[in-house]
Amino acid sequence: MTLLPLLTLQVKLAWVWADLHLRDDQPDEIQAFAKQLQAVPAEVDSVIVLGDLFDAWIGPETWQNSAFQPLLKSFGILAKQQTRLILVRGNRDVLLNPKDAVGLPAEVVDRILLTAGLGEKILLSHGDEYCLNDQPYQRLRRTLRRPWVRFILRSLPFSLRNRIAARMRGHSQRAVGRKPLDVLALSPDAAQMALSKVGAGRAVIGHLHVASEQNLAFGGILQVLPAWAPGVPAWRFEN
Repeated sequence: MTLLPLLTLQVKLAWVWADLHLRDDQPDEIQAFAKQLQAVPAEVDSVIVLGDLFDAWIGPETWQNSAFQPLLKSFGILAKQQTRLILVRGNRDVLLNPKDAVGLPAEVVDRILLTAGLGEKILLSHGDEYCLNDQPYQRLRRTLRRPWVRFILRSLPFSLRNRIAARMRGHSQRAVGRKPLDVLALSPDAAQMALSKVGAGRAVIGHLHVASEQNLAFGGILQVLPAWAPGVPAWRFEN
């Protein structure tokens, strides 16, 4: 399974959202998030989306969809005020590639290591990689992250990719995208192991959609951010 290189980031102030699940048949929600991005003050160094910005990413043609133009406009405003925009890949936008952001003021990553004062380190990711108790999903996750599978899927005609995405979404209703997921699928030990590998003391994730915080076995902390909904404020990291 191929992961993008870990991004090490030192900032004074970062705003973080997770699990927006934006889709073109809900333009009001796209516009609502675009307005929140446009209201980000200039002193914010970085805006980070912890996965699932889209309910289903089916390729760079998505940027040409008129419904997403307010989002692109807000990206441009962030760039003008020199606020870095970082998109972490989630399970719904796992096919997002760094090259999909070429020409846009955005970066695509899998994990971020935030560094703070006094040597504090915080590991940010979508969080689905810690849900090891959901074995069927983990098999699907491994499959979708294999380079040859990604190549085949991304090579399909856009109309076919769109139908596949619609069929996958068809297993759930319109509002299901941000409903709480099974917290029992989460493996705290997997989160602690990830922290130990990078020397961090806190993991901040999305994916489960309900805010929570728990102490891990060896002193680490796992924090889950709530799924975004119109008006939900960003989690703020200040150094």
